[in-house]
Amino acid sequence: MDTHDKQRRILLRGALLSGCAVAVPSLLSGCDSPQNTPETGTDDGGAMSDKTSQNQSSQGEDSAGAQAVTKLSKEKAEYREQPNGDQQCGTCMHFNAGSGTCNLVEGQISANGWCSLWAKK
Repeated sequence: MDTHDKQRRILLRGALLSGCAVAVPSLLSGCDSPQNTPETGTDDGGAMSDKTSQNQSSQGEDSAGAQAVTKLSKEKAEYREQPNGDQQCGTCMHFNAGSGTCNLVEGQISANGWCSLWAKK
């Protein structure tokens, strides 16, 4: 591989990391659009769902005073019960094998499942 290809790879990786640094926090904190802000309390349809209301009221601060992380629904995370090639929840850094849960996705998660937030351990 010549020097030009190596420099190009470094530049592309840097751009990818920069994009992730912007996109991932917004995914984890929820959408900042006016349709989904606590001030309006509505979703795209204009009505607040019971589940949204419960999630907003139950999210607070933990004992250390840090803001609790909002988990995405399985649908929004594009979760499925089957792996994506060699990518599966059991090999993801966000998966908790003991409890069968994910740090980023709501509910019980299969070690053989996969979602769009998968990241290698």
